Amino acid sequence: MSTTEKPVPPDENVAPVHLAIVLSFYAVAVLVWSLRIWTRVWPRFAMTATDYLITVAMACKTVSLTFYSVAIRHGLGRHNHFISADDAFMINRYLLGVYMTGVVVSAFARISIAVLLLRFTTARAWRVAIWTIIAAQVCYVVGYEIVQLVQCKSVLMGSGSRCMTRAVVFTSTYILMGLSILSDFVCSALPMFLVWRMSRSVVEKTLVIVLMASCLLATACGGPKIYYMVIYDFRSSDFFWQLAPELLWCRIEESIIIIAACAPLLKGPVERLLGRFGLPTFGPTVRDLNMISSGDYVLDGGAWPDEGGRRVWIPPSDVEVGCYGVEGRVAESDMDAKASSTTVDGGEKASAKGDGEQLDVGGGSKT
Repeated sequence: MSTTEKPVPPDENVAPVHLAIVLSFYAVAVLVWSLRIWTRVWPRFAMTATDYLITVAMACKTVSLTFYSVAIRHGLGRHNHFISADDAFMINRYLLGVYMTGVVVSAFARISIAVLLLRFTTARAWRVAIWTIIAAQVCYVVGYEIVQLVQCKSVLMGSGSRCMTRAVVFTSTYILMGLSILSDFVCSALPMFLVWRMSRSVVEKTLVIVLMASCLLATACGGPKIYYMVIYDFRSSDFFWQLAPELLWCRIEESIIIIAACAPLLKGPVERLLGRFGLPTFGPTVRDLNMISSGDYVLDGGAWPDEGGRRVWIPPSDVEVGCYGVEGRVAESDMDAKASSTTVDGGEKASAKGDGEQLDVGGGSKT
């Protein structure tokens, strides 16, 4: 009587390729994070809550990658047929560390972006949405860690090899994906409304919006993650081989979200660096103004009190006005100043407030 045996799979190992891809993204994340922190501590210390949050995420990413690398050394990425029982047990232990630190990376990076956006909006609706995202991320991390510790106790104690049931894996993954998508879309949409109203060039505003929306690239990694989770066979004896692609996309997502959280804050330092080399940088859009309005009044050649109570001369329509100066004249403190004065001290400045903007008035003279 003959028995049918399963064919022996080829002795393949996808771990080197996967590890090279993961390390490449990690290197970029470390570079971007290092530049961000450097600009925060030099020339003066200016670390804020969002910087500390992304630093925690970066530290957890390093720990997670360490666990991942050690699991690969024990055989992760190969078929189970070529992995010993002792190595399989160690892989499960280290993968538990990968899961528990990886979810912290994703959550804290997104919380860092949300905390940063809180500094740029006072609208109640947006602030409620941002705080809801922060609270949901914190609750998910706490809940996930508790479930992992409870269900994977056998792995930690050395009496079991698997801990997460199919239902728990699907539930936790879908909840995480839902929170990630909601967080990324809110953090991408809010800058569009804030940045586009600024008096900056279209190219600069577009660049900032694109950088802030780069967190959507991390959301895109959720597609392959869900695909490999759905096709994963929980009853298969070759589970390490089937698990390798999903682990790869999870590690890529963690690096991308860290890069997305740091990239927008590098615009200023990069711009200053370009300026030192004499290269063109971004600047405010120069607009030609011939009248300044405030409230229900429109002034076209007259005096209007500034914030200090002084009288600032508003040039008439035939006097050229720019965002960086007014070629005209300024009458200070004199409530009866006439428009017949024709010169302005070259170094003197006055401010005219209108339409919510402040103009530095000075420069040369014009008759």
